[in-house]
Amino acid sequence: MGMVFSWLSVASLSPTEVLAALHLDDTGGAVALGDCEIAGAALPQGGYVVVANAFWHAVIHPPKLASLSLRAAVVGCTESENANASVAFHWRDGEPIWQVTHLLDAGAEHLDIEGDAPAETGALLEQAIARHRVEGYDAVYGVPAAVAKACTGFRYGE
Repeated sequence: MGMVFSWLSVASLSPTEVLAALHLDDTGGAVALGDCEIAGAALPQGGYVVVANAFWHAVIHPPKLASLSLRAAVVGCTESENANASVAFHWRDGEPIWQVTHLLDAGAEHLDIEGDAPAETGALLEQAIARHRVEGYDAVYGVPAAVAKACTGFRYGE
């Protein structure tokens, strides 16, 4: 079974504020990625990340993102290796700013870009398509996560 997860990152709120906005509690216990349904951590470059063990986990559903993004910009990602589907997003002021989506079922070179995605998106897509054409695997799957990492410095599993 492949990896499935969702995460969101907030740079300008404290961990306590992020957790309160998401109606989550800090248990104070240390966990490794994948050991529990939801975990949070401070990021080395600043900010806080909340990671959940599900594709499109409720913590990243639009009503939660809209509410949290009224207080701070939110960037996140969700991936399912089982479905070869990945999505990265940015919300601010209660609204989505951009969303980058790859669905293998729509084609190995498919990347749907909604809104004003980061400038790196085009180059990351071109590199992934080139890798796909040479190596044959679904390289575009990683583009949404790479875009989210460019914004936050975080990528699940790294």
